[in-house]
Parts: sequence; structure tokens; C-alpha cells
Amino acid sequence: MNRNYLCRCSQKYSIMDFSLSELNTEMRNEISSALDLLQQKQLTIEEELNKCNKKNDEIHAQQKEAMREIAAVKRRQLELQNDIDLSASYLSELRKEEKILLEFNTNLLNDVSELEETLNNLRKKDDEDVQNGIKKLIDAIDGANELYEFYDVNMCKIGRENLDKEIKQRTEEYESLIIQKEQLQTTIAEKLTEIEKHKEKLKALPSPILMKIIIKKLQADRTSLLLKLMHLRAKQKMKHLFIPQISEA
Repeated sequence: MNRNYLCRCSQKYSIMDFSLSELNTEMRNEISSALDLLQQKQLTIEEELNKCNKKNDEIHAQQKEAMREIAAVKRRQLELQNDIDLSASYLSELRKEEKILLEFNTNLLNDVSELEETLNNLRKKDDEDVQNGIKKLIDAIDGANELYEFYDVNMCKIGRENLDKEIKQRTEEYESLIIQKEQLQTTIAEKLTEIEKHKEKLKALPSPILMKIIIKKLQADRTSLLLKLMHLRAKQKMKHLFIPQISEA
């Protein structure tokens, strides 16, 4: 009777051991799959975070480069503006000088006209004193002509025209720089818009601290699953040890 009872017990424990072994295998497979899935999620999150950080660094570098270009354009714009102001001031001085020279030229022409008229009147008289006077008048006319040639108004006009051309050229350069500045401002606005979109994308992701917490949680879950697996294996070994002892008894 005892022998039959032991046989039935042995068969019963054998069936239980087979069921537990199958159950443990299934649980190990599920735990292993869960661990692999958690590890894959962790790697995906870390990779996405690295991509976002790299893209953010690139956009910040582009923004700094654009700001440097704008600063250079502004410096060049100020230099051209100073040149234009100086040129305009110099042109104003030249025009004042031209006005003075025109007045002086008019006075010289009037003096020459008066001297020529006096000379013509004196030539009508035949006298030694008159001849001396004529000679003095001729010398005076030559001196006046020399002064007239020295203060050549045409040279002033040429200088003014050249200065007008230079001012026009500087103005065109200034307008070109303004267009470049507007283009750069448009580029900066686009970059800032892209940065804002990138920031929104980053906001949609968990924060770095939260992602670290998630990674730590995943690691803790993995450790917990490993401990459970080890515990199941230990229980299985204990049952293997327990069943032969009963059979021997």
C-alpha cells in the first residue's frame, strides 16, 4: 500500500514538475522578450536624444555665424555712412569755395573790362606818360589774367563732378549693403523659426532629467526581471532536488 502511495505521489510530482518547467520556460521567454524590448526602447530614446542635441548644437552654431555676419554688415554700413557724411561735408565746402571763386572771377572780369576800356581811351593819346601808363595797364591785365588762370573755376567744377561720382558710387554700395542686411535678417528670421520648431520638438520629448529617470527605471525593471528569473531558476532547482528525495523515501 505504501509502495502504491509512493508511486502515485511520484507520478503526481512528475506531472507538476513538467508543468512548472513548461511554465518557467514560458515566463523566462516572456521576461527575456520584455528585457530586450526595454533595452531597445532605452537605446532608441538615447539615440533620439543624441540626435536632438546634435541638431540643436548645429542650429546654435548657424545662428552665431549669422549674427557675426550681421555685425560685419553693420560695421561696414557705419563705415560707408561715415564716408558718405565726410564726402557730403567736403562737397559742401567745395561748393562754398566755388561760390567764392565765382564771385572773385566776376570781380576780376569787371576789373579787366575796366582796364581794357581805360587802355583803349589812353591809346588815343600820343604822350610818353600815356605810353608808360599803357605799359602799367598791360602789366596789370597780365597779372589779372594770371590770377584768373590760377583760380580756374573749371577745375573746381571737375573736382565737384568727380566727388559727385564718388558719392554716387558710395551710395550704391551703401544701398547694396542695406539689401544684404535685409537678406541676412530674412535668413536669421528663417533660422529663428527653425530653432523655434526644433525647440517645440524638443519640448514634445521628455526632458533630459525625465529621460534619465526613465532610463534608470528601465534599468531597475530589467534588474528586477533578472532577479525574478534567477528566483524562478532557483525554485526550479529546489523542486528538482525535492522530488528525488521523495521518490527515494
